[in-house]
Amino acid sequence: MTLGQSSMTVTGTESPFIAKLNLPGSGGFSINIGGNFNLCSGQSATLTAGGANTYTWINGPGTNIYVVTPTVTSQYTVSGTSIYGCSTSTAIQTVSVSPNPTILVNASKTLVCQGSPLTLSVTGANTYTWYSGAQSSTINLSAFSTQVYSVTGTSTLSGCTATAALQVSVTSCKGVAENTATGDWKVFPNPFKNDLIVHVGNAFTLSIYNIYGDRVAVVSESVTDNRVDVSTLTAGVYFVVLESGTEKKVIKVYKE
Repeated sequence: MTLGQSSMTVTGTESPFIAKLNLPGSGGFSINIGGNFNLCSGQSATLTAGGANTYTWINGPGTNIYVVTPTVTSQYTVSGTSIYGCSTSTAIQTVSVSPNPTILVNASKTLVCQGSPLTLSVTGANTYTWYSGAQSSTINLSAFSTQVYSVTGTSTLSGCTATAALQVSVTSCKGVAENTATGDWKVFPNPFKNDLIVHVGNAFTLSIYNIYGDRVAVVSESVTDNRVDVSTLTAGVYFVVLESGTEKKVIKVYKE
């Protein structure tokens, strides 16, 4: 009789008979591997082998769990032995690695005067999400303070993402009032809570921008004085742009 047989024949002096023996662990078995088999560059996968008693990974641990961080698509092989040590089985698993997109951010200018228009664009992926939540390859804003603008790009094929950022510096150019208005141009109180009172002396247009240059409010009035409801704005720093005729003033304000 050889290992792996499930029966044998015994011949007696009176009559032949067949005795069937169940040999534990002598039958075949298979190993299965579970885990995430599709990665983006830099990610790790936890491979978990099952179906055997003991395991040995090639170039890996002697356990059923193997944490891998491949840089390219790779194959992993594990061998397992049954609980009785009577037989072994082998399984091979391929883990695919997709590259992250290469994101490039561009600005119409990287040094601008305060309040100047700014266009940011991005390439290298299929879809994009900017710091503000905007989802477009191009955004337009007004620059009031030096900021770092970030965007995340996603590849629709692999789902892999990458983030890039670009700093745009803002300088006070001649003729721009950065902190206070002069003459009849007044915005108060500062800091403010729910309302801003505006006095220009002429019909005006008022725009409010956050520190990133995103316009969050605009009011156009034909009167010289007006109370502007800004209760919906969150606490923080804002820039009020007042325009009347050919004149323009930028005033930094604080929402409590």
